[in-house]
Amino acid sequence: MFDNRNGWASAAQAIAAAIVALGFLALIGLIFWRATGPGQNFAEIWASTAALLGVAIGTIPTYFFQRQVRAERARSAVLGDRLSGWPPPRDGNDGA
Repeated sequence: MFDNRNGWASAAQAIAAAIVALGFLALIGLIFWRATGPGQNFAEIWASTAALLGVAIGTIPTYFFQRQVRAERARSAVLGDRLSGWPPPRDGNDGA
């Protein structure tokens, strides 16, 4: 994955991002597990946590897809730089 500072993101950065995403999902799971317990009013808990759930559902995939897009753009730029001189200029001595 591409990173603007050093070219490629480290494995530690990718693992840290995955841990944060899993943490959000675990938090949401905990909230709903506790909300479905006996004597709990699920409607109130749903009303108070719906925004958090929406943000997590939208943000986590967006973050990972955006990282992939950045990596592909960087890869395309590198390939474009490599191929920018192709085909080589004609000097008039190649018979064409």
